[in-house]
Amino acid sequence: MKIIFHSKEVEIPYLKSAQEILKHFNLVNNTVVFLRNGEILDPALKIRILPEDQIEIIKVISGG
Repeated sequence: MKIIFHSKEVEIPYLKSAQEILKHFNLVNNTVVFLRNGEILDPALKIRILPEDQIEIIKVISGG
């Protein structure tokens, strides 16, 4: 499965949910924006990811 992570295309094993993909990269829900087919997806929702879905993960940077 190919996804975009840090603006780079990477190949990872097929994972069936957003939570599994985040776990693969050791990320937590509130530190990223998770896009599926160009739409923001809440990784906490148990929505199945299909092999043909276009996935992009953008890390959120915040400061005070």
